[in-house]
Amino acid sequence: MLGHGDTVTGVAFSPRGQLIASVSADKTLRFWEAASGGELANMEGGHGEAVQGVAFAPGGRQVATAAADKSLGL
Repeated sequence: MLGHGDTVTGVAFSPRGQLIASVSADKTLRFWEAASGGELANMEGGHGEAVQGVAFAPGGRQVATAAADKSLGL
């Protein structure tokens, strides 16, 4: 498992606990399967600086991210 290329700065479990979202100083958002730890998706390019926070919406279908460049991603 490769993971992030820089410091992990935030982690969130989905409301049902099946997914984990992680964000990093490498400007990426990654999704992981909680049961196996396997990476499901890697999203990059949404922020210009380190992504510092992540949260799932109550329904678990949306994720919000916040970055050092004062941007919010949905």
